[in-house]
Amino acid sequence: MKLSAYPRPTFDTGLGVHGTPNANKPLGDHGDGMYQEGWFIQLMQDMGITWCKLVVNEAEAAVVVPRLFAAGIMPIIRLFREKPNPGTLTAQQKAAAQTYRNLGVRYFETTNEPNLDVEWQDGQWQLGNRPQRVIDAWISDADFIKSIGGLPALPACSPGGNDDDIEFFKAMLQRLKDRGRTDLLDGAWIAVHNSTTDGHPLDYPRDDVNQNGTPVSDQEWVSEAWYADRATVNQRRAQGKNPGQTLLDPGASNCWLKYQALHDIFVQMLGFEIPVLSTEGGSWVDISPKPGVPDRGRYDIRYPKISIWRQNYFLSEIAKSMKNAPRWYFCTAWWCLANQLGGADVNNGFEMDALISSWWANNKLPIVDTMKQLKAAGAFPDRGPIPEAPGAEYPAASWIASPNFDAGPFPKRYVIILTLGGSLASGIAVFQNPQTQQSAHFLVGKNGEVVQMVKLADKSWCSGDGLLEGQNANNFAYNIELEGAVGQAYPDAQYNALIALLKFLVAHDNIPVSRSRLLGHSELTPGPNWANPQDPGPTFDWNRVMQGVGAVQPQPDPSGFHCLLLGQTVQSIVPWSWIEALQLYLQTYRSTLTFSHDDAQRYPNVSIVGAVDAPVPVSAEVEAIVRQNPNVKWVERINVKDAPSLQATMNARAQNGDKYGLNTPPIVRVSRLRALLARIG
Repeated sequence: MKLSAYPRPTFDTGLGVHGTPNANKPLGDHGDGMYQEGWFIQLMQDMGITWCKLVVNEAEAAVVVPRLFAAGIMPIIRLFREKPNPGTLTAQQKAAAQTYRNLGVRYFETTNEPNLDVEWQDGQWQLGNRPQRVIDAWISDADFIKSIGGLPALPACSPGGNDDDIEFFKAMLQRLKDRGRTDLLDGAWIAVHNSTTDGHPLDYPRDDVNQNGTPVSDQEWVSEAWYADRATVNQRRAQGKNPGQTLLDPGASNCWLKYQALHDIFVQMLGFEIPVLSTEGGSWVDISPKPGVPDRGRYDIRYPKISIWRQNYFLSEIAKSMKNAPRWYFCTAWWCLANQLGGADVNNGFEMDALISSWWANNKLPIVDTMKQLKAAGAFPDRGPIPEAPGAEYPAASWIASPNFDAGPFPKRYVIILTLGGSLASGIAVFQNPQTQQSAHFLVGKNGEVVQMVKLADKSWCSGDGLLEGQNANNFAYNIELEGAVGQAYPDAQYNALIALLKFLVAHDNIPVSRSRLLGHSELTPGPNWANPQDPGPTFDWNRVMQGVGAVQPQPDPSGFHCLLLGQTVQSIVPWSWIEALQLYLQTYRSTLTFSHDDAQRYPNVSIVGAVDAPVPVSAEVEAIVRQNPNVKWVERINVKDAPSLQATMNARAQNGDKYGLNTPPIVRVSRLRALLARIG
């Protein structure tokens, strides 16, 4: 189901609010008097609200739902049960859901915050396997909701919670995959409870305090209220800084941007997008206005208390930003519109959360009038039709955009293969973070997943300081990152996916299928700040990849001009025994012997003598330089590590009339062969 097929208000600001916490009176009493349904609906219209979440036991909102639709407000219905997990909808609730569906409701929630022990039936929390049991119940409810034409929400978790909400969400998705019921996600949506948890600013975890431990400024200290003295706050900031932390790192998503984290995890695990809707959240005042009621507790004291004015700033900035929110993030749902004045119990613990409350001056928080003013000033325009996702240009890939790229066109002449050094999810998170200044065109997972993050025509920022043709390699190349680490084995599924991707890329840009155009990260020419990468490493099977892509074995230049390139360092050249091992070959073919890669590049045919780990080798970097020279038509590396093996190999070529070793199999070192035969005998 395309995002554009999900229903939205006719004039959609993306701004939403949660009604009351009272399932018997989800938007107050019926009627149009003060603090009744009609009054709250008019207030929402004046504030620019176009979405409203209602909690109901059964059909309590059957009167107000048509009024919401008439006012241009899209209702979201949560069917409430006390301690709902791990149960399913009752027969009465299913009947109520059908009633709401007949009234036009599409969005339904069937459970709530299953990562909190208080949301579980007595004795059930301790039985374990909680995400799995929640999804098993949800499958039944989702089947029913979809059968009546509704859209079921994946359960919203509490930020943090007794069970970590992010890990709980991942486990729920994995259970769906294991059960083979990902079909239910076509037409489902992700419910999220995102807020300025612990006073975290709107850009957390990317803010300067969290990333760099920035101390409290004089102005900040005197203008805000705090949970500790200034020295303690600064100490906590210094000790608690998290350079490079991203939303997907443990605990980092307890903030307003949690909606982004859930979206990214979903796409990584499922490969497509569904809408994300807030059904609780926003920003709550920490400083109690009521004598005898303490301030709200706080775990993270690096940030100031949320006063009514700090909340006003947070919520107004959120509201103004929704016009540019991601296409898949449909709405906010600030908790909550009213509590006691909406018919709920003043002692339920939610009074200080309510926008409309007798605890505040004039029975309302300042954000209410601020929203009215912003709406009147045209700050909340219609978000308009949802554009479809740009999509991956490679058909087998999922698309997750990176902000780190240079817009093209950048014609490609090379493909560079790199290794992430970690998981696919961690690589995606790094490339989505603008602070890392890193990206790749494609990532290939161990299970064969392919993710495109930069458009084909654009330049990704991946190959560091490596050079091609004397310039930064990114200017000319596609960058492909492989999940895993250097030295680890690459699975068959990963090879197969990589080979298919390479076939697509070389055909797309008419890139010659040769080892001079398909390169490893370690084979680039070093730039001034080269970090000496080793990827994709010694376990990467280049022969398998090149054969799979359809590489035609390059043939030596018919001119016959040929040189043998040996290694040298400032201190020494290869042992004299290596030169002696070449005597018969040199007498037979009159090839040139050199220690200079500059000299070697004057010849159309070059044989690099010795493996990369041989005594005084020709390095992989030098090999890459030689291969990239257009004057050099044919390059080989003779992968031997000692003089006896070299002599055996080259003598066989001389004796067989096989100058370039095209028909002569590799020669096993004599001493090793004898030892092998001795063991067999």
